[in-house]
Amino acid sequence: MKKFILLIMMLIISYSNVLVSNDLELTREFNLITSQNASGYLKPFFTSIGEGFNTSLYNTAYFSNGWSMGLSISIAGMMIPSSHRTYDAVLPDLYGNSGRVKTAQMIDGRLIENLSGTVSQPTLYGGRSHSIFAAPQNLFPPDSFYKSVGFLEGNDIGFMPALPIVQLYFGLPTRTEVRFRFLTFNMQDAPFNYFTIGVNQNIDKLLNINDSDDPLSFGITAAYHSMSRDRGIDISSLGLGLIASNQFADNISVYGGLMYENLSGNILMVRQDFSIDEYINSPYLEIRNGENLKINVETFNSFRITAGAHYDFSIFRLHGDISYAAQPVVNLGLSIKFFDHKEEKFKPIEYPLPDPDVKQERLLADMSFVNAYKPKTNYIAVIKEKVWDFDISLQMFALNDEIETKLDTIIIEEFESRQTRALLPYVFYEENMSEIPAKYHQISKDDSEKFSFGKMLGQSPLESYYDLLNVIGLRLRNKPEAKITLTGNNNNIGLEKNNTKLSRERAENIKNYFMQVWGISPERIAVEARNLPRVPSNNRDPDGQAENRRVEISSNDLDITAPVFIIDTLIRVNPPAIKYIPSAVAEAGLQSWSISSMSATREPLKKFSGGDKITDNLEWYLEGEGTKKRNLQNNLQTKFSAIDKQNNLRETVLNNPIKVISVKDKRLNATRDTSLNVYNLILFDFDKSTLSAVNKSITDFIKSELTPDTDVTILGFTDRIGDDKYNMRLSTARAESTGKALDGHPYKVIGMGETKLIYDNDLPEGRFYCRTVIVEAKVPIN
Repeated sequence: MKKFILLIMMLIISYSNVLVSNDLELTREFNLITSQNASGYLKPFFTSIGEGFNTSLYNTAYFSNGWSMGLSISIAGMMIPSSHRTYDAVLPDLYGNSGRVKTAQMIDGRLIENLSGTVSQPTLYGGRSHSIFAAPQNLFPPDSFYKSVGFLEGNDIGFMPALPIVQLYFGLPTRTEVRFRFLTFNMQDAPFNYFTIGVNQNIDKLLNINDSDDPLSFGITAAYHSMSRDRGIDISSLGLGLIASNQFADNISVYGGLMYENLSGNILMVRQDFSIDEYINSPYLEIRNGENLKINVETFNSFRITAGAHYDFSIFRLHGDISYAAQPVVNLGLSIKFFDHKEEKFKPIEYPLPDPDVKQERLLADMSFVNAYKPKTNYIAVIKEKVWDFDISLQMFALNDEIETKLDTIIIEEFESRQTRALLPYVFYEENMSEIPAKYHQISKDDSEKFSFGKMLGQSPLESYYDLLNVIGLRLRNKPEAKITLTGNNNNIGLEKNNTKLSRERAENIKNYFMQVWGISPERIAVEARNLPRVPSNNRDPDGQAENRRVEISSNDLDITAPVFIIDTLIRVNPPAIKYIPSAVAEAGLQSWSISSMSATREPLKKFSGGDKITDNLEWYLEGEGTKKRNLQNNLQTKFSAIDKQNNLRETVLNNPIKVISVKDKRLNATRDTSLNVYNLILFDFDKSTLSAVNKSITDFIKSELTPDTDVTILGFTDRIGDDKYNMRLSTARAESTGKALDGHPYKVIGMGETKLIYDNDLPEGRFYCRTVIVEAKVPIN
């Protein structure tokens, strides 16, 4: 038990050998474990935490219709099944490839050779771990990296006691009980907070389904739990359930319920203070790179069934219950009622019966009618149809560097431009699909003879990206010695779980396209299949799952996936963004609404729509529209339409003039002009600001083109994932790292964060292209 307590202290508290930034720092033994293996090792423990959160949330389904208050204290424990004592530890990629490294494991005197994939190892609740012994084929990298792997020991725990549960509860006049738990303390210069809010609501008495004195009651229960530390720990849990209770005597009741519960979040720690040999010689890429340890919180549990009983005496209530769940739970508790509303039982009014000797005729004879009946004339009012109030309005503002001004004239200016467009070498797929998605431009063999990069003139980088397969096909045709590798991946969830067959089919379909359309011989195209990519996105997030469904394209020749270089006429829009503020006041209620903006064509260039509520933050980032910007001419007409629930229609239209300044006009008028060269850097890893090899090649190219009078502005962007303030810092750091690579040339940095999502973040490729830096180099021409 001492060993267990020490381990938990290391995990949550003793990790707090805090850095200046208050990050959690790993202790040495956890420095040798990867994020994926740490998640598996701790999964049973997180299950215990989640079950502890949702224990002792209720002990009855009957709540009175008045005010009450009390304190509840309970203790619980979880019985650990044998299935929670081991997990499948993931081995390094090349283990099992005897051409690179020989591996073996000794278990109970039995030698197992050439292990690969996963091996069974103890969880925190398990027993002894078994190391994997490895011998590289030579002493030179990368073979020398693949050395022995050790795993954390278990603690032989069969029953896990939970911390005491202390909570205040309040009864409300709505037959509602609210429960609160709260704990906070300073964890090495940073606050650690835990809180719970639970709500129990009686249903049958509230809705008069059963009488107030009926012993049987039904209700619902819900609870939200949070455990966090500023930088490092972010765990939350949700519980929802149905409950019932039945009173057998004045002070004895039984209760039970069915509850859904989950626990999610992560623990993030940094690797510090261990020798460089441990970095270099680890067979895991994550450890060699010194990457942070990110433990995804996962549990075995989803549902629990609870049954128990309580006994009331004086101001006390003693209760106990057991729950069948992934880890069966035993719980005992005592509640103290500070005050409790006693509900009065309904007593019918008793009227005296008439004297049986009095005859009915006599009773009628004694009655006298004082007021004679007079007929009443009813007047029928004329019914007029109600007129429902319904008014709408629309305002439009120009957004420039987060400054809002009323939108007036939109200026379109052309510049001569030399552009680099970084090429994202990933093809993304819909769930459980292997066909190349239709959004990727696929052409015929005959059309491949006419394909050129000139097709990309006027396009945005994201628009150019959809010709990825044709760009790479053309480059492979022009460089017959180059080879590529297609690595198919899946998100390893649901239908795609361990489905490497699907991953291979995705890569094979792209291989067939290169062979059939571009005439690339199959010997030049290698195909690999994996589950998650080597550098996966967060697979607990739907956005991350979509990003992991991809085929990655790599080559032995960097020119195959190099950025596309184009000399083009660049169009700049001022303002770069428009903000719409619509308003609708509908007495009958709003049914639907839409906003559409159009210019040279009658097809909408931008459209928003919705139902009974108008969406906030309606913004149009004109600068990222690519070819659509060429349709901004003469006038921008914006129509706002709304329909109320009486089917009444209201419309309003705003018109804004558009002024176009072409390169030709500037030269005819001898206007000072500039060449605006734009360089897109992408392939920033998620949550990273360091330059990749591809990005460094772009910055080297930029340096070669700079002149002393070139004005350089660097804009950094992020995707929508993460905290706004953190993303602003990250985007600025990306721009700064790019500026420093220019070797002293003056530059201006603007961190945009996620304030302007320059591409559609509902698409995985849009999020990747948003993890970018754009370098604008203005070169005077005349």
